[in-house]
Amino acid sequence: MSLTQALLEKYQAIGPYYSSYPPLGEWKEEFSPGAFEDALSRFCSEASPDEPNTYALYVHYPYCVKLCHFCICNLRVTGDKALKLRALKNISDEIGYFRRFMDSHPHRPVCREIHLGGGTPSYMDNEDFDRLIADIESLVDISSVDEFAMEIDPRTVTPESIGYYATKGINRISFGIQDFNPRVQEAVNRVQPIEHVRALLSPKIRSIYKSVNFDILYGLPLQTRDTFRETIDRVKEFMPDRITLIRYAHVPNIKKHMKLLNEDDIISEKEKILMFMETTKSLLNAGYEHVGIDNFALPTDSLGKAFRNKTVWRNFSGFTPGRVKNMIGVGPSATSIFSGVYSQNIYDISEYYLAVERGQCPPIERGYALNRDDLIRREVILRIACDNFLKYESIEQTFEIDFQAYFKDEIQSLDEFVRDGLVERTDEMLSITPLGRFFVRHVCKLFDGFLKRKEYRIHGT
Repeated sequence: MSLTQALLEKYQAIGPYYSSYPPLGEWKEEFSPGAFEDALSRFCSEASPDEPNTYALYVHYPYCVKLCHFCICNLRVTGDKALKLRALKNISDEIGYFRRFMDSHPHRPVCREIHLGGGTPSYMDNEDFDRLIADIESLVDISSVDEFAMEIDPRTVTPESIGYYATKGINRISFGIQDFNPRVQEAVNRVQPIEHVRALLSPKIRSIYKSVNFDILYGLPLQTRDTFRETIDRVKEFMPDRITLIRYAHVPNIKKHMKLLNEDDIISEKEKILMFMETTKSLLNAGYEHVGIDNFALPTDSLGKAFRNKTVWRNFSGFTPGRVKNMIGVGPSATSIFSGVYSQNIYDISEYYLAVERGQCPPIERGYALNRDDLIRREVILRIACDNFLKYESIEQTFEIDFQAYFKDEIQSLDEFVRDGLVERTDEMLSITPLGRFFVRHVCKLFDGFLKRKEYRIHGT
């Protein structure tokens, strides 16, 4: 089947990205630091020396050089050295908390991935960056991690600093490109000429990093399908190993700075879908794998290989090769997941500082302990989102359930997706069709128990 106007209108309203299940909005503020420490203790104690638990470490550095008018990240703009040092001191203290906690338990979990995000980690000078790396090294053996990734704002770096990060163990870099069109860049306050990006990614630099990612935003003010086609053509000139194709969310009621953007310059939701579909076709023709919802990877990249091997996983850092499913987050608003528990640090940056400085570690704001039904539904949703395929037997063996009986209502509701050409199914499996790839979040929503209960409440049952 092909895309029709009726399908665009029917599936225009979209749901969660499922960076977690349940989504962040379902986490509870009553979740206590004690519950976090109980889960962390289990995480440190359940494994054996021969098979330790593994995790990814995420560090959130909250400062940026400028405010991009499209940004939804938790950040502040500052040039104040004292504030930047305060951030590093509190991050250091939180890392110290995890180090002491793990040292007091019999089986220290092993970190296999590190991700520096923000904010803009590349906004640090070398002295501050060295300080952060030293703190991480007090907790993690950097030389043994599979991937050490870092987000980079091209406006904050030089070819020399890009090379410097590699000497500190960084082996994957992610460039915040967003768009190459000068008018769009001006409109969103993110001016970075393509010549500058080209100078940063010389053949020499590319040779020292095993993976380079571009973040690209679609749906920004002044973008059209014609201008965005030109941006994607330029992206393909660089052929980054990965591309994250992110849908711009205009939420000026939440992010007040978005009011600086002209809403009349933003294309419709239907047009955004068409832009995404055209871009996907272009990237597939260029040799990329379409991974998950919004990621693309070359077959030679670890994410592309994981997609073919069906080991991709999803967390707040995006779609990953699936080496680890646990995460420890450090810094304001950072999230963690281990031993069946989600948590998020205090979101407000100043309040996070005050809490850590008072000795409140972990500085938890909210969390959620998954029950058995949550774990089952999370696995179903993430396998659909990551693989575009679900074999019922895999869920039955993992959780000892009868899939057809457990999801009787959901299986019946699949009929509509089958009729619309989005899903194919048998008694043993379901798969997302090429057309369905553009609406996969709708299929995931079908298995979302929280949405299901809300629907029941709406109908008074």
